[in-house]
Amino acid sequence: MTVERRRTLVRWGVTIAVVAGVAGLDLWSKRWIEANLATPRHLLPVTATAAATGMTVGDVVRTRFPDLDDGALRGSLWRLLPQVALDPGDPVFELESSRNLEAVGFFVFDPGGSKRFARRIERNDAWTMEKALQRDQPGLGLQEARRQVREALSRVSVAEYLKSRLPHVSDDEAAEIARTSLHPIPPDGGGVDPTALATPGQTYLVGDREIVFIPGFFDFSYAENPAGAFSMLSDLDEGVRRAIFFTLSLVALVAVGWLLVKPPGRGWLPILALGGIMGGAIGNLVDRIFLTYVVDFIHNYYRDWHWPRYNVADIGISVGVVLLLLVTAFAPHEKSQPAKEARPAKGARSPKP
Repeated sequence: MTVERRRTLVRWGVTIAVVAGVAGLDLWSKRWIEANLATPRHLLPVTATAAATGMTVGDVVRTRFPDLDDGALRGSLWRLLPQVALDPGDPVFELESSRNLEAVGFFVFDPGGSKRFARRIERNDAWTMEKALQRDQPGLGLQEARRQVREALSRVSVAEYLKSRLPHVSDDEAAEIARTSLHPIPPDGGGVDPTALATPGQTYLVGDREIVFIPGFFDFSYAENPAGAFSMLSDLDEGVRRAIFFTLSLVALVAVGWLLVKPPGRGWLPILALGGIMGGAIGNLVDRIFLTYVVDFIHNYYRDWHWPRYNVADIGISVGVVLLLLVTAFAPHEKSQPAKEARPAKGARSPKP
């Protein structure tokens, strides 16, 4: 094996390691964050075991999250009711009459049997649509607005409702969730006081948890970003936005792949920079394909100033771009040598003027 071939293999080995390292760390950190940070719409389950007899709900929660005291839990704890079995074709906004089910929404676990976190999805479309109709038609009375809204919503099935709230699930998964995984939220919200006695076997949902590293400056807190950096293109239709980001990601990956074949500079820095960019792009692309959004969690702030949350993939891309710009800006440029004037060979005649 020649020296040049050995160098090429080493270079590609390092490149693959950097890409896999950045993408792998990004995806692992996002999945860990999903299972350990909570918001009122992204909740973490804690089940009281048989040994919880005599314990408070707060004590049960602290068996999993010891950092959450009763003050932090107050107002962010819910009781998970047993799931209800609905037909995917049931009209979701007529459940009160068709199923005798009073629910302001549902807690839903992603399909697959892994109950790492629950999503809270509301059933408040009627109120939102009524307000929108009255705003767009000032002379429209409340009763007529309600009639029009009810007529429009009467055709929405449970499966369609779930697809609109959970765009990352397939049609078959939405139907399966309707039959087996809908936990109703009662009209009173189902909130629980952390000082109340826990019921063995009962599952409770934690709706607020973050990890603070530097108070007032740096923490990990959960966020879902369906748009791009700084909420770019957030107003576009979901399908259009996904197509745009998917296309841009593929173009970026092809461009970075080409630069890896022909690096813009010598040495290891261009390789490391391009590997970080490609690894970050792959990490975010995987989330967009399978979740339709990107999980962000790194949060820097100071008083009322907040930097948009970001993730490991964003760090890889940002650092890689900066390194690449520095390498390009400070790379030595080869000075072109002026062509030497050709002299006629000895014995040859000079051309006539």
